[in-house]
Amino acid sequence: MLMATAAAVKASDFYAEYKNSLVDGIAPIPGQELATRMAYSFLLNKPIFQLFGKAYNDKLLKELEGVNSGKQWAMYGKNVSPNGKLDNSYALQFLNTFLVEGIPGAGKTQGFQRVLYNMLNQYHPELLDEVWFIHTDEDKAKAWAEKLGADPNKSKFFSKKTYLETIYPGYTPAKTNENGVIITSKDEL
Repeated sequence: MLMATAAAVKASDFYAEYKNSLVDGIAPIPGQELATRMAYSFLLNKPIFQLFGKAYNDKLLKELEGVNSGKQWAMYGKNVSPNGKLDNSYALQFLNTFLVEGIPGAGKTQGFQRVLYNMLNQYHPELLDEVWFIHTDEDKAKAWAEKLGADPNKSKFFSKKTYLETIYPGYTPAKTNENGVIITSKDEL
């Protein structure tokens, strides 16, 4: 992901827009800046990220050629489908999506999302033709969008659950074993 970020957008281009988009005159912590750069690069140059993903997928498949047991197979093999693609039955397909998670107060809204939204609004408004806001419930998603100044006519609002059901028909919450560990494949059910 870091290499794709560096390859997707020149650092000088990012920082020129980033500097002018900081709000409240507060310098972000390095993790917020990196998250902003990764999301910005992803949104401006998705094909680079797709190429890096394909290269990684190809590398894993090459490593697994002829392997049907051992540590590598335990980690990846059971998730390789017959058509040669890494496939986990519980993995969600997040095309055109950049996910941000963190503990409360980590700066997701003020230090990252607000700056990113400002950058896109100021320099690349065409990328904001349709923005999906996802939060714990739909009302919180609407409140967050309003706080950012998003156009409600170009936005959709979801709870986490309805978002996952929308992009992944048949979605069900993660299942856990008796020890509380998330089950990652059908074989573990």
